[in-house]
Amino acid sequence: MFAAATALGATPIAVAQASSPQIEASVSIVQGQVDAFNKGDLDAFASYYAEDVELFDLGPELKPNLSGRAALIARYKPMLTKYHPKATILSRMEADGFVIDKERTEAGGRSSEGVAIYQVEFGKIRRVWFTP
Repeated sequence: MFAAATALGATPIAVAQASSPQIEASVSIVQGQVDAFNKGDLDAFASYYAEDVELFDLGPELKPNLSGRAALIARYKPMLTKYHPKATILSRMEADGFVIDKERTEAGGRSSEGVAIYQVEFGKIRRVWFTP
């Protein structure tokens, strides 16, 4: 395509690399919480989230269904201790502090797939949106 565009007189434009320190940091944070989740390490898992984290289900409701790290711990503690879930990242995209994962989670003999959109701010996961 580059050769054809040049032959037609177009000026070539360099394409910027998709990687940057911000993107790499955001991906590292999201991957860290996935790893802690898979190990069942609730303290490490929660440490990746901001104190005022908000979780949302994508849909018409605009209010978070969970607010705060304490609520996050309360929700995930029974799941991590009783069912020992494992998440597998099927695909990942990242842009400007957002990490979008297509995930498969297996727990208690059941499996489900969905998408999670993580917003990373100041080194912590600040908001998460989940597909229904």
